[in-house]
Amino acid sequence: MGTTKDATSAASGSTFQALASPALNELPMQWSQRPHPIVNANWFSRALLLWFDPLVLKGAKDALTEDDVWHLAPPDTAAVLHARFQGAWTTAKQTTSSPSFFRALLRTFRRDIGVVLALYTASSVLILLQPVVIKSLLQFLTTESATAVTDLGISNGYILAALLTLLSFGSVTIMDLGMVFAGRLGCNAKAIVMDLVFLHSLSGHQPSTSSGDLVTLASVDSTRLFMCGLWFMWTFLSPVMVLVIFVMIGFDLGAWPAIAGAAVMVALMAFGVLEGRAVGAIQKDILVVQGERVKFTNELLQGVRAVKMYGWEAPLQAHVEAMRGQELSLLKAYHYRRQVSSIALLVAPVLSLALCLVVYVAQGSRLTPPLAFITLAYVNAARTPCSSFSFSIMNLFDALHSSHRIDAFLASSSTTTISTDTPPSSAPSPCPAPNNMSSKPPSTPPLIHMQSASFQWKKPSAEAVDNPPEHALKHINIVVDSTPSLTIVVGYVGSGKSSLLSAMLGDLHLASGGCHVTARSVGYCSQDPWLQNATIRDNIVFTDQVDNTPRYNRVMSACHLEADLASLARGDSTEIGARGVTLSGGQKARVGLARAAYKDADLYLLDDPLSALDAAVATTVFHECIRNLLSRTRPVVLVVNSHYHLLPFADRVLVMDNGAIVGDGPLESLASTAFPHLFSSPLSSAASVSTDSMTPSSATAESTATIAVASTSLVVAEERKVGHVTSQTYLTYFQASGWNGLGVAMSVLGVFVLAQACLVLMDWFVGFWASSSPFLSTVPSNNNATYAGIYVALSVLALGLVLGRSLYVLHFILLCSKHLHAAILHNVLHAPVPSFFDVTPVGRILNRFSADLSTVDNMVPMLGLHILGLVFQIVASLVVCAATSPYILLLYVPLGYVFSKLRFIYSLTSTQLKRLDATSRSPVLNLLTETSGNGGGTTIRAFHAEDAFQSKARAAIDCNQRFDLTHFISTKWFQMRLDWVSVGVVGGVAFLAVATKHSMGGVTAAGLALTYAIQLTIVLSRTTMEYTYMENVMTSAERLDHYNDLEKEGAITQSLPSSTIQPCPGHETALADWPSQGAVTFANYSMRYRAGLDLSLKHVSLSVRAGEKVGICGRTGGGKSSLLAALFRTVEAASGRIMIDGVDIATVDLATLRSRLTIIPQDPVVFS
Repeated sequence: MGTTKDATSAASGSTFQALASPALNELPMQWSQRPHPIVNANWFSRALLLWFDPLVLKGAKDALTEDDVWHLAPPDTAAVLHARFQGAWTTAKQTTSSPSFFRALLRTFRRDIGVVLALYTASSVLILLQPVVIKSLLQFLTTESATAVTDLGISNGYILAALLTLLSFGSVTIMDLGMVFAGRLGCNAKAIVMDLVFLHSLSGHQPSTSSGDLVTLASVDSTRLFMCGLWFMWTFLSPVMVLVIFVMIGFDLGAWPAIAGAAVMVALMAFGVLEGRAVGAIQKDILVVQGERVKFTNELLQGVRAVKMYGWEAPLQAHVEAMRGQELSLLKAYHYRRQVSSIALLVAPVLSLALCLVVYVAQGSRLTPPLAFITLAYVNAARTPCSSFSFSIMNLFDALHSSHRIDAFLASSSTTTISTDTPPSSAPSPCPAPNNMSSKPPSTPPLIHMQSASFQWKKPSAEAVDNPPEHALKHINIVVDSTPSLTIVVGYVGSGKSSLLSAMLGDLHLASGGCHVTARSVGYCSQDPWLQNATIRDNIVFTDQVDNTPRYNRVMSACHLEADLASLARGDSTEIGARGVTLSGGQKARVGLARAAYKDADLYLLDDPLSALDAAVATTVFHECIRNLLSRTRPVVLVVNSHYHLLPFADRVLVMDNGAIVGDGPLESLASTAFPHLFSSPLSSAASVSTDSMTPSSATAESTATIAVASTSLVVAEERKVGHVTSQTYLTYFQASGWNGLGVAMSVLGVFVLAQACLVLMDWFVGFWASSSPFLSTVPSNNNATYAGIYVALSVLALGLVLGRSLYVLHFILLCSKHLHAAILHNVLHAPVPSFFDVTPVGRILNRFSADLSTVDNMVPMLGLHILGLVFQIVASLVVCAATSPYILLLYVPLGYVFSKLRFIYSLTSTQLKRLDATSRSPVLNLLTETSGNGGGTTIRAFHAEDAFQSKARAAIDCNQRFDLTHFISTKWFQMRLDWVSVGVVGGVAFLAVATKHSMGGVTAAGLALTYAIQLTIVLSRTTMEYTYMENVMTSAERLDHYNDLEKEGAITQSLPSSTIQPCPGHETALADWPSQGAVTFANYSMRYRAGLDLSLKHVSLSVRAGEKVGICGRTGGGKSSLLAALFRTVEAASGRIMIDGVDIATVDLATLRSRLTIIPQDPVVFS
């Protein structure tokens, strides 16, 4: 059960695949039917997390699937959380002109914050009472009489031991429960961020917000808010606890020692705050660079076909690595300064204790063992608030910078102020009527009314007032009434045709003039069709849940998709992949047009839907779909069109040039002298062809190749492992540094042993100093100064060792991050298109380069250093306790068994939950990248499908939060039970100290043991919790490492290096000049896109002589693009071969082959 193996069962992937599908009416409804177990749990079960036991036991016995995890409680769902936040956000916008997202978030969760703060405060009070009990217990141990007098007035040692045990139990239990509430608060904050990103990206974010920024907001910034929610309370609680601790020290040592120690503590905490601010500023820069890297990586993955055909993998990888280098430089500064701040707060108690004792003995006071150890206990109690304060400050500044980014995003995502209602009575007077229309105003409001309207692509910022961006459209005057009509928009490339339609949809900023669009519903088709990773039917039906089969069949016929579907095993249930990668350009265009035509609308905006079709198919589709099918509902149709031979069929023609309308009216009214290009089309004669003569058979007579889609689901379930994260994962991670993994691990352990030994020596020396105090009082006073000097020297040495070990480990961890990213980026770029990119959503890949990589970059250094320090602190505590009394070893046996059993049970469940969490994150990012890129948001808004997609996004967020929150609660379940184990150690040491009062080894040994035992209650659970969290974090490293095993492109054919190219006999040529002539031969060539699919090219044999110009024609989907894919070997041959100048291209390595060919791809790729 502890082994690791791959598991991609259908059961575990069903929910995620459902979320990846745009069939919004097919989301699994069973989530809302399973009650959350906490609903029926009593207060005792809730307080001790007993209601969570069944899931942990289930995970220990069997592999967990998503069906084993209950749904979110209603208050934790994205829809409910959004409603809560919206109230606070509305209030913030009403009270200030610059509302703050962070303050609105605090207002949203003010009650939750109050509950967490109350629980943390109660736990802190119990923690601060423990040193008081230890003091009385030490007073009992130092008194020889049976009736010892203690500060608490309790003379029975066993009662004191029991009281200490109860205080320890109560403090850890309440603290762990408070952490459950804090984690829930953080998860809810993260869900709100992700929901807002989806909501505002769907409503129309500004073009300045890239897809990379959106992914960073939804993955990285949301996680920062989660971490802030987890640690936020310590920002206020830590200073209060430290203040109370030094007040209590003042009662024992006096005012001046307490003031001196407090001054050191306050100074170092202030230093931590200042460093935290600086670290936060660096983190802000990291997020900017990270957003740019993720954005470019997304563009690289979206256009991977063109990248491969141009052979750009190496230079573009170098470009990404340069961006990654900037990110790593900032990460280095971030982690180094963060560690300096953390170490300052870590050693603050050590230096504070040193100064307290130095000032105390400098006053001539005598240091006794009870006094020394009660001071040590107080200062050790300050370790938790100090270290927690460090984490809280860092996370607070991280969260504030993320909140500022969210503020900027929310401010930029307001939609344009175009009215979509009836123009008010104060609206501008109607535009002057075009020369073909009556000047009499229409009896009903026009569908579109623009008067002197000028538009910009984005609203200018306050800084750009003096230099506003150029207008995309200038002084547009147009009136389109509700009378059924067909308007064709024409113009040269870049004249503003698509911008005009974008303005009507509200995607452009209205800079001046008026614009009113009153259409009830709109059918829209973009120039580059936005297609989802779904079936053909789902893409056409879109969000319409009404079964309208007759209309659907008419649309399929009018768009001439029936012949394409007939060649597919699953017909319109065939999945087409991300962005419709398995379709030809013409098929994409007709599917996009079919989606618009299926919409029952009164306004259709069609942006050049026929440009990817040849003249015959374009003419047929124009007549059968645009003129005939759409005219049945008597709508208004605006078509951007590049086929000028279709202009005579338009009721109205708009001519665009340089962002302005320069011609408006029927074609015959536009003078041929002013627009001669409209009348000189070589295909103008095609306009006289009667549509009746174009039977469907004539247009579909050409054979249609099978689309490269399997009869099963195209997108494969994401890989997920089960069981523990193995030691091999850690070694592989360390080996990514470029050093021997085992050697790095051993050297790291060595530096930590030295640092911890010095820290233990310091605590022992305090007891030795106190035990020698009676002797020191009889000798010269400078001996006290000698002991104080030794203690200060040990403190400085400990500080140096702790700092050194941190910098040493950080050096290796940053090397690991650098090489790990470089390796997986190289492997992804060289993965085959058909078997990897066609079946893997871009969001899933991007998840590795954003969330997973960010987790490894940020959490591994922080957790790794912290865990190693805690582990050695635990070892030291156990050794010290055992050394003071060998009897404690008898207690270690049962407690050790309970510990190992708990860890075994828990780790199996926790690791599986974390993997489910990581897997469920991909659909969230995939949906975000899909809807935000390539005109997805515009299409969604045009179809008024925002609510449907927001519902789907919330379902995906809830699915992810379902596993994230459950996993977090599992860590607190385990931490609470481990805390109880450590309470057993405290109780055992206390009772043994009382029972062996005269034989334990003196009060020094007892004081040291009790001090370390109390530390153990905090350290043991925290270490195990953080180690388990580290194990879960390493699942991200595990997921990254999976991409090291990807199949390499060209590996199947074992391509030879370019230096070993062997031309066929009779075709010898110099390698440097190949190809020198350009003769191409296909010899019985066949090709399929993936194993198990039908052949896309079947036994093709042809020869192209050198110098010939060859045109390849055929119906869309006929295999034209497949021929080019074969030439560039983006798909390998199933049989046969291709020779260029007599050289079999299968013997040429891919880099050489693609560098000697060039192509203009069907889908152009433009990098931002």
